[in-house]
Amino acid sequence: MELDDIDIGILSFLADAPESTTSTIAKALFKVPFNLRKMDCFIRYRLQRFEGDDLLKIQSKGGKKHYSVDVGKVLFGDGVLKMNGVGQVEMGYFIVVKKKNETIAKSIDDYARRIGKKFS
Repeated sequence: MELDDIDIGILSFLADAPESTTSTIAKALFKVPFNLRKMDCFIRYRLQRFEGDDLLKIQSKGGKKHYSVDVGKVLFGDGVLKMNGVGQVEMGYFIVVKKKNETIAKSIDDYARRIGKKFS
């Protein structure tokens, strides 16, 4: 699985706003006007991809699902490459996703530049 901008946006939002619904996520990530029902389905599809790898924590409240990231499997922080004889190379701000069969690390600096936001 490759993480794209939408995946990074969803995981970043859930890390900052745990226990969010698909509607909350859609309203935060997409500009109005949009068809909320259509975007709910789109976000739900994306979240289902993460469920299979146990990256999310899901709670049902009042008939609605509330999503959070598993902070032990979805990590955010400064990336550092350690090289023997050379030292350390600062890599920028990263998201690391620990799936069942693979670990994915992707720079969020690139994502932030594309959408015009700065993360810290």
